[in-house]
Amino acid sequence: MNPTGGGDTRNDENILIIKDKDLAEKFMEEFEKVYAEAKEFNKMK
Repeated sequence: MNPTGGGDTRNDENILIIKDKDLAEKFMEEFEKVYAEAKEFNKMK
């Protein structure tokens, strides 16, 4: 979450709390994969 005035009142912000370590690791693996794909896609623009 963006803890600024804009983040609090204007932007669409999300926060996800995962307490299960195994699930959190799987989430991060997928997030990093998708993030890397997005970075590659943006290079092609």
